[in-house]
Amino acid sequence: MPLPTPAPSYLSLSSSEENRVAAIQALADKGVALELDKHYFHWEEMRHRSPPPGLTHWQWWLAAKVLRHSRRIEVPLEDVYGHQHWFSVPRDAERLLHLIDISRSAPRSTTPLGVRGFPFGEPRARTLDTESISSSMIEGAETTMAQAKIMLRTKRPPQSHGEKMVVNNMAAMERVVEMAREPLTPSAVLELHAIITNGVLKPADASGRLRHDHEKVYVVMANGEVAHTPPASDDLSRRME
Repeated sequence: MPLPTPAPSYLSLSSSEENRVAAIQALADKGVALELDKHYFHWEEMRHRSPPPGLTHWQWWLAAKVLRHSRRIEVPLEDVYGHQHWFSVPRDAERLLHLIDISRSAPRSTTPLGVRGFPFGEPRARTLDTESISSSMIEGAETTMAQAKIMLRTKRPPQSHGEKMVVNNMAAMERVVEMAREPLTPSAVLELHAIITNGVLKPADASGRLRHDHEKVYVVMANGEVAHTPPASDDLSRRME
């Protein structure tokens, strides 16, 4: 699978007065604005969709970027080029996050909400074990939801690498609950890393520490293309502060 096509830059598109006018006029159309606010399309997806009448794909993308920039929330993180990270939350995502919040605070006897995966009053222990199993399976753990749930609820020792990943994830989530009101410090992150990777990481001595300079890590696509190169190891401590 190839990497997604890079999106046109905000600066290059907004340098054209024609594009700027078209984007502002598009956002004045409630239908266009609501559609952009409902779906957080990546350029790779948007460029294959039909733009609203009168707009080019570039102008439609610029309208989306203007809307997202207007709601940008900056975070104290930078990429390897020194560019600050930021995010924007669509209105539809805010609505779903609100439903998740109220589903977690409602009495256990309340009627199920009907939001997929988030019933009212689901016991926290059940939520944690389901999440720990799902997370581990995404990471490659070879087990089934049913087998892993039995293991966690009966406290049976793990019998495979995949089951050990599940147990570690469950322990880490329980520790996160305990740490919820504590500052998230670099030492706390490394403690959680040690819990999650206990007995499943190679080399074993990499558990609970930052990587060394000679340990090169890349995210590589199936075709061999490098999708992501992480920051240099000697810059990690500063980034975690």
